[in-house]
Amino acid sequence: MRTAFEYLVERIVSRRCVPLIGAGISMGARRRGAPWDGHHVKVMIDKVLAPTLMARITRTLGAPPDVRSARICVSCQAAFAEYHLALAATCNGTCMTCDLREARLSRALTKICEAFLWEHGGPNQESTYRKLVQTLEIEEFVELEPTPAHYYLAFLVREGLLSEVVTTNYDCNLERAYDARDCLPPASKMRSPGGLMSLFRYRRVKIIGASSAAPALIFTSRRQGCGNR
Repeated sequence: MRTAFEYLVERIVSRRCVPLIGAGISMGARRRGAPWDGHHVKVMIDKVLAPTLMARITRTLGAPPDVRSARICVSCQAAFAEYHLALAATCNGTCMTCDLREARLSRALTKICEAFLWEHGGPNQESTYRKLVQTLEIEEFVELEPTPAHYYLAFLVREGLLSEVVTTNYDCNLERAYDARDCLPPASKMRSPGGLMSLFRYRRVKIIGASSAAPALIFTSRRQGCGNR
């Protein structure tokens, strides 16, 4: 019986694999050699939530807003205590900030961003999108450094085993890893050699399934070819 890892390797070897990667692959990425969390979903939500909430409160209550004239549910009063919503009158049903509270709880960045666009001119305005990009500090993402996973994917691409990679990420880590002269990560960032298998060896003798601890990352044995292509 094949393991999930064997199935994945067979697909890669037969060039029938298109990786779809999301934010998780870049969670450990560093910026200018130092840890940075500006690209983490929770941090991005907080960046967008603050101006969205203030814009909605101001639009609803006027400027400067008097929160005492608002009716806010108990859950939102507690969730947004830093905005002094506890001073508002309590309502029993859905209030004007429930969607933002629920989006933060479910880590729904897209919903927070959509609310931001509506509160700052509408989603059809190019200037509104620019403001959202600035709020999220997307321009900083270009300085993120590839993780070992990016290097291994780039290596498989250079070896001709992957023809395309689909990603939803804003960073340029895949491109930077692919453009590196040696697209394998430094030795200090590599996992234990026992966890790395040669695809060509696997193609000849299927031994990966014999290991109880299947490796999480793979690369071929033609390392030199990676840097020369």
